[in-house]
Amino acid sequence: MIKQWNLKVFGVVQGVCLRFETRQKARSLNLVGEVQNLTDGSIEIKVVGKETDLEELLNWLKSSPGYSEVTRIKKEKISQVQKFDGFSIMY
Repeated sequence: MIKQWNLKVFGVVQGVCLRFETRQKARSLNLVGEVQNLTDGSIEIKVVGKETDLEELLNWLKSSPGYSEVTRIKKEKISQVQKFDGFSIMY
């Protein structure tokens, strides 16, 4: 079953290539959606796919990939799944 999660990732997550690395990881898991920096210093990820793949992305983020230092992730399950063409970095 296809689901959508909106994730808000806190910590040292901007300026450390986390958006780029998230796009690569999401694409490798056949997930679609988007990632963007927010003005409060966090990043927001809207992601759609199989729950097992969403869990894998979440666990990967929790590991503080690359130069990031993830301190907290807020997860929201969305009932109305958005349509995305691939996985994009929003500016």
